[in-house]
Amino acid sequence: MPATARSTAPRRRKSRKVLSKRYSIRKGFQVKGDPNGIGRELDGISKKNPEDVNEVIVQQARNPKSAMHEAFDWDDTSAAHKHRLRQASYLRNAIQAHTIYSDDPEHEVLECPANLVYPARIDVVAPKQAWMPGVVRTALTQQQVMENEDYRAYHLARALIDLDAFHAKYSYLTELAEVFIAIEKVKAVQAKKKKSA
Repeated sequence: MPATARSTAPRRRKSRKVLSKRYSIRKGFQVKGDPNGIGRELDGISKKNPEDVNEVIVQQARNPKSAMHEAFDWDDTSAAHKHRLRQASYLRNAIQAHTIYSDDPEHEVLECPANLVYPARIDVVAPKQAWMPGVVRTALTQQQVMENEDYRAYHLARALIDLDAFHAKYSYLTELAEVFIAIEKVKAVQAKKKKSA
């Protein structure tokens, strides 16, 4: 039975294994090169979690044997290093993974590299440092954020603040009443969790 695309990731389970993974170029992007080779290389880079991902991509792509090599313009008279960094960012966002997991072999999950859910990386401030001056921000994959209890809690709190603002801005739209009810339910569940902690 062929795998069907699904935009939401299945529930995470400890026994979950990747059965297969292939890569394709996302709609609206034009990239030279083999998307499977590029995707595998981007996956390998994201697992190392370097500070400057684009710099690492450019360095690895310099090798003519790299699957990413032909996606870049290597003529130094027409392209400077900064332009290649922009190309690296573009490339990171152009490739998507089609993954089939052991706990749901009937469906293919679409992911972007580096965990690969769009946006590929999240700008993160450590929760305990969020209001400290001069704090360094870093980009983490969504998977890394979801696996870290502090980062996940911080992002959930930020999401709830954004949802409150959305509710306040559009509360007059009766068509969104069910959305507002769902927001209130999520807030109530989170408030209960806070009280029990």
